[in-house]
Parts: sequence; C-alpha cells; structure tokens
Amino acid sequence: MQRDALPPEAILYAMVQTADTVNEAYGRALQRKDTKSIFLAESELPASKDKIKAALVFRAFFYKSQGKLDKPMYERMYSSHQTCYGYLANIVSEEVAARSRKEAELMGDIPEIQRKGQFDPKWFEEFEKYSTPPEEIGRYGEQFLTLCGEFARRLEALDDPSKKAKELAVLRQALLSD
Repeated sequence: MQRDALPPEAILYAMVQTADTVNEAYGRALQRKDTKSIFLAESELPASKDKIKAALVFRAFFYKSQGKLDKPMYERMYSSHQTCYGYLANIVSEEVAARSRKEAELMGDIPEIQRKGQFDPKWFEEFEKYSTPPEEIGRYGEQFLTLCGEFARRLEALDDPSKKAKELAVLRQALLSD
C-alpha cells in the first residue's frame, strides 16, 4: 500500500516514527563529532539536511500540538531542537571537515609548545595552512543564526491556519519520501 493511500492517522504515525528515528540518529552523530572541531562532514549525517530539518520542526510541532508538555519543558525542547537545527550550518564538505580536524589537532599541541617555551616555525606554517579564516567562521555563525530563525518561522507557519496545511505537506514530503 502506498503511503498516500494510508489513512491520515497512519500517515501521522509514520511521520512521528520517522521524525523520532532521524532526530535520534542526528543526535548520535552530533555526539560522535570531534568536540575540538566545530564542523561535521556531511557524509556523517544519518539523513539529508532537509529531512533532518523536517524531523526537528515536526517533533517540536507535534509536542506542542499534543499539549502534554508544560511551558518550561516545551521551551527547553524548543530551544534544543532550534539549536540542533542551527548546527546544520556546521555541516560541511569532507575537505572542510578534514581541515578543521587537523586545525583542532594542531591547537591541541599548543599547551605542549607553551610548556617547552619553544615555538617551531614549521608548526606555524602548518597551522596557517589548516586554520579556518575568521571570516569563514563568521559566515558559519551567521548561517547558524539564519537557520535558527528559519526554524522559528516554520513553527510559526504551523500555528497560522492559512499556512499550516502547506507546511505540513512540505514536512510530510521531506519525512516520508525515500
């Protein structure tokens, strides 16, 4: 039976299950991320960015629509989902992620260099080669804020009766298409 032929309750259940699965897998990917590096390679994601975005928005909407969370609990969940949505700004190509890991590795050498009191010019050359330019870090920071705003707008659309059906259709497509 095709998903479109399913009754609405079954479609909703499939969306909830998919959102839960994707959110849990994305959370595990973020936990596995090298804490010294600010970037994660796109190949390390459990699903496409669009599917992860849809999963985060849908779960926040679903929790709110069920009315089972008190306001402080919902606000914590909303903030957590919004932050994870924003973290998608730090999902980058393999090349950028590898460069970032090397930069983090080199930065880990700094305490030892300081302890010895001896700086090796070759270390500086290598660090320059791999370091993320400040303007690039700033760009990812701006993207993070943009994505956090996008998350908020998508949830607001679900609260607007004139936009809700369209946004739910977009979420359904993203979550249930293979």
